[in-house]
Amino acid sequence: MIGRPDFRRVAEALQRTRRITPPGTAAAYDPAALTEPAEIALHEALTVVRHHVGDDTDLEHFTESADDLTGPVALFFEQVRVMADDPAERSNRLGLLAAVAALGEPVLYWDQLHL
Repeated sequence: MIGRPDFRRVAEALQRTRRITPPGTAAAYDPAALTEPAEIALHEALTVVRHHVGDDTDLEHFTESADDLTGPVALFFEQVRVMADDPAERSNRLGLLAAVAALGEPVLYWDQLHL
């Protein structure tokens, strides 16, 4: 599984979101406060993937579903300044990223992976 390209993409995306979010960051955000197209695209992808993943913690199912997040996560980091000057904007963006990271928490100890 670890050698599969889709797994590597998912793991890298989740690890990237986990690295930038400070410990204790709530996995909560206000979708109505998202203004940048890349933020909105990530929120929409997260909503779809959450629906597909549901409560299933099977790694293969999760990987297949969560692969749809990898493009929006990459786009978000390319186009959005996470650490915005506005504290509310920064907090909302970090909450969105924490929500992405939290999606994988019941599936695997992502911090244990060394890719």
